[in-house]
Amino acid sequence: MPLSRGKLLGYNFDLQTIEFTMYDGAIGVRCAIEAAAMDQLQQPYRIRFASNLVPLRAVQFETLRSHIEQHASRKFSAGILEEDGTVLVRREDI
Repeated sequence: MPLSRGKLLGYNFDLQTIEFTMYDGAIGVRCAIEAAAMDQLQQPYRIRFASNLVPLRAVQFETLRSHIEQHASRKFSAGILEEDGTVLVRREDI
């Protein structure tokens, strides 16, 4: 069964990922997507370093959200999780 939509948690500067949640029934699943993976999905979209990077990444995430959630749901269904249980959508997953 595919995961259902959760909420946007925010941008992680250290990992350069957007973090969000999805749900497996009533159970929350922590997910993330690499900024490079979002850029891959939305070519030729490129974001340069700027003071407004967080809002730009959030807008980009919302624009691509359905595609991102499909990738995350497929990885979860296949049991491909990080050591901490996070579903991480990487550039090579796109």
